[in-house]
Formats: sequence, C-alpha cells, structure tokens
Amino acid sequence: RALRDALREQEGVEVSRTEVRLLLAHALATMGHSTEARGVLDTLHATEGPTEARRQALLGACLAQQGDVEGAMRCVAAVEASVERLVAPMRRGVDVAVLARSLGDAGAHGGAARAWTALLAIPRLHHQAPVVADEALRTLVRLRARGARVPLGRLDVGEPLGAGGMGEVFRAEDRTHGAGLAVKVLRLDTDQPTAMRGDLFADEVRALARLDHPGVVRVHGSGTLPPGAARMLDRPVDSPYLVMDRVEGGSLADQLAAGRGPATWAEAKGVLLALLDALAHAHARRVLHLDIKPANVLLEERGDAVHLRLTDFGLAGLVGRARGRWVLGTPSFMAPEQLRGDQEAMGPWTDLYAVGCTAWDLLTGQRAYSGPLEQVRARHLAGVRPRFVPRFPVPEDTASWLSDLLARDPAERFRRAADAAWALRSLGEPVPGSTPSPPTSPTAVTRPLPAAPTPTTDGA
Repeated sequence: RALRDALREQEGVEVSRTEVRLLLAHALATMGHSTEARGVLDTLHATEGPTEARRQALLGACLAQQGDVEGAMRCVAAVEASVERLVAPMRRGVDVAVLARSLGDAGAHGGAARAWTALLAIPRLHHQAPVVADEALRTLVRLRARGARVPLGRLDVGEPLGAGGMGEVFRAEDRTHGAGLAVKVLRLDTDQPTAMRGDLFADEVRALARLDHPGVVRVHGSGTLPPGAARMLDRPVDSPYLVMDRVEGGSLADQLAAGRGPATWAEAKGVLLALLDALAHAHARRVLHLDIKPANVLLEERGDAVHLRLTDFGLAGLVGRARGRWVLGTPSFMAPEQLRGDQEAMGPWTDLYAVGCTAWDLLTGQRAYSGPLEQVRARHLAGVRPRFVPRFPVPEDTASWLSDLLARDPAERFRRAADAAWALRSLGEPVPGSTPSPPTSPTAVTRPLPAAPTPTTDGA
C-alpha cells in the first residue's frame, strides 16, 4: 500500500496492485533476492499480453540467479513471443534487462544475447529508455566477441562461411527444428547504389523461390537485420538477409585451388553435366544466373558421393530492369554482351558462355581469360584465348565444343543448356595422348565428383 501511495504521488495516476507487485519483484530480483522475488511473482496469475511478458522476464531472471538456466531459457522464449506488446512505459523494457543481465552473470551468453535482442525489439524503446538500449547494444558486441551466436528470429547465427561481392554468408542453426542453414547478409558498404543492391538481393530471393532442383541451393526465407543482430554482425540496421540451405563441402573453386579438381574426363564431364542440368531448370523458369563460376558451384557430400549445388543468384532478374551503365558479374567469366551491358542481347547463351569459361578452367587448370581488368575485357571482346591444352585425355572434339560455348557472337553459341549437354554427351570417349603430359601437381579427389545426371525434361 505504501508503494502504491508513493507511485500515485510520483506519477499522478492510480497504479494497479499487479503493477505494484511487478515493481516489487523487479526490485528484489535486481538486488539478487531471487527467492523473495519469486514469492511475489507467485501471487500473480498467468495472463496474456504485457503483464505476462514482464512476469516471464522477471521469473527468468530469478531462475537464472538460482542456476536453472534451462528454465530461464523457456522464459526467454516466452518473452520473445510477445515482446512487440511491450510498448512503453520504460519499466517494461527494464524488466527484460534484468533477465538479460542475470543470464549473462550465469555465463549463459547465448541466452543473454537472445534476451538483449528481444529487449531491443520493444517498440519505442530507444525513446523511452535510451540508456537501457545503449547498454543492450554495447553488451551484445561483448557477447559476440565471447563467441555468442547472433539471435535472428528462430535462428542462431554463428561464424562466417565465406564472402562474395554481394555479401557475407554465415553458419546458422534453426533452434526450432535443429536444421543446419546458412544466412547470407547483403553488403551495403560498397560503391554500388544501395537501391540497386537491394533490388538485386530481392531478385535473388524471387529467383530462388521459383526453383526446386537438387542442383540449386534452396531458399527458406528472407528479412532485414534488426538492431541487435545488426550490431553483433557489424552490419547496418535493416541490411537484407537470405536464409538458405547450408552446403558444407566448399566450392569447386576451393577444389581447383587445392589441386583437387577433376582428374579424368569422366569426372569433368560429370561436373559440367550437373551444372548444365541445374541451369536447364533455371532457364526453363526464365531465370538467368549471370554469375556462373567455380566459386558459385558448391559441393555437398552425401555418403560417398559429391553433388553440385548452384548458388548466388544475386544477378538473376537483372536483365531488362537495371538502369544506367552498371556492368555486374565476374569479368573472367562474363560474356561479351554482359561486359558491354547489352541487356537485349542477354539470354541463356550468356550463362552458357560462363559455363564454357568454367569448363576451360576444369579441363586446363587455367582461366581462358585472365589478367588485368581491361586486358580481360579486351580478350573477351576479341575472342582471344590461350591454346587449349587439357590436363588429361579428352575427346577429340572437346575444343570445338568449347568454341561453341565461347563464341563472341551470341547467335553462334548453343541456345539452350540442353543443347550444350547433348553435344557434351555426344563427344564420346577420350583420345589417348590428347594431352602432352600428365599434370605435375596432385589432382586426385578424396571423393568421387558428380557422375553425369539423368537428363531432365525442362528442355532449357
């Protein structure tokens, strides 16, 4: 009663008995009197809305102080489920802060990160309790440095898996289903206009959502980074992110760099047919990739076999929508029309040109077009390539097949992935002595690379 009278005098409003009990429990929990705080909380009946969220936050703090981290984490989940209802006044956010601090003191860094992140999701928190919000952001940085994963919805985001021109990819776990996933966060701090990069990222989401093929990385969701996750990942708030399959075997580029690329024609043919099969599926659904290269071909180990997964559709859908003189892609693998920014000339044959560049890398151990940027561009436009010298015996007409992929004029290339795959299958067996000498560096793979896939009926 004395506390109610004091609050009435201080705030000029009548304070309910429930509010008084929550304030008393908060004070006791803050001072570490968890048993007494739980006694007060036990007088409150479970309800819905802000009152229940605050009760769960304070109960979780008490449990953490008493060493019951598992019970405290159940309270964190309850707070996360209703945090958007915790609109001002300030004390509602402070209750969650007590939970976060208690978990941190108990050494439960992951739980503390989830609680602080939930607190930052409270509407108008930065206006109502700026000191608490700043404490949350500072603490999240320290927790990340200590190895805490980044809470992002139902995901826990871990260490980086790799980075590219469009963004960085992180390991992630779905705490609801236990599934291993990956989160790709768009990089906004580059010299390309933010609006264009956001459009390209949205294109990737839309493109992947239309594809359902074992050779294409699946997308599971997308969103933008909230303040807590953004601070822990050192990225701008509202940076777009994509949730997708996690492929653990590295990329084809990694294999080539380590000298573990295809060692025989059969292995190289299997890689190329698998890549063409995935592209046929995408092209049949009017999706161009526009950045085919070994780094975007991931390797997934299943038992004793390795399967290819095509990823990074960040440029998909660019044709017909980009404005200005932006030329996007990887120069060593870009078709002449892509280098010129000639969108009207682009089509499936543009991706097939990049397949030809990738095939050259696989078969010779060297890039067909390499050197400084301007030199690479000039060689693409002029059709100047080094002499084709395969690392292992190949069929007699392999060079001709590559020329049909790498023709400067799009009209002289294969029109569909299925056409290129049919021609590849028709090359026959390797000709003994078609390579001058065996490779001087080890090329044996630890597991078999993909065998030739069964042709699809996409017809692309």
